[in-house]
Amino acid sequence: MIMSLLFVIACSSQSDVTNSEPQKETSTTTLEDSKNGGMIKIEDPNHPDGEFWIDRFEYPNQRGKLPQANTSLQKAKDQCSNEGKRLCTAAEWRRACLGPKATNTFSYGGEYVKGTCNVMDSLATGKQLNPDEQTTPGGSFEQCQTEEYVYDMIGNVAEWVLDDWRNLGGTLEGGAWDSISQFADCSGYSSRQPDYHLSTNAEIPTAGFRCCSSTTPPTTTEIRRDLESRLTDLPTGGKTEYNPDNEVQLS
Repeated sequence: MIMSLLFVIACSSQSDVTNSEPQKETSTTTLEDSKNGGMIKIEDPNHPDGEFWIDRFEYPNQRGKLPQANTSLQKAKDQCSNEGKRLCTAAEWRRACLGPKATNTFSYGGEYVKGTCNVMDSLATGKQLNPDEQTTPGGSFEQCQTEEYVYDMIGNVAEWVLDDWRNLGGTLEGGAWDSISQFADCSGYSSRQPDYHLSTNAEIPTAGFRCCSSTTPPTTTEIRRDLESRLTDLPTGGKTEYNPDNEVQLS
């Protein structure tokens, strides 16, 4: 009788500890197991911890809720901190978007499929669009997800990430509802072009974010990881960094 009582107490204590932990799930969790949010575990051999966690949906990370827009980089960082998380690094965001085999051009696969995510198929002409009417609730585009069940990484709202490109401390990834397909993908190519003007202090109408978490907080080296890989891939071997002072104005 005493042994049975001790067993019940032990099981109850273990259940309490489990229930008090943040809502995190394995990368194999099915959609039915967590329809309203939670975080997805992403395995990454290049990450200092070998893994990290990322929000399933754009903040506020709830299916059926509109993503928060009109955000600056600092506002996004503060919101994630308030949640007990942090903003994702560019390298983490890209790993989640590209998929475990790094084969995705878009979060859902290698080829663009019209209507899969909340992006423009062509440039709008002759019509003024209201940003408040263009974003869609998280999960509205059911097929706009990675094979690890991370939603809306392409389009809807562009997502702030930690990054050292141009020494700004952050940049935007994935494009927004007003981005055409060529500029809304997993590559981050568009937001790193010389003519892409970005103010991290401004609350940008089309900018939102999602949060990440890991055992080890990202170091300066980890925040620069995406940048370093881009410089290495340059034809010069990364010997020459982009210098905005070298730009010329064409008349």
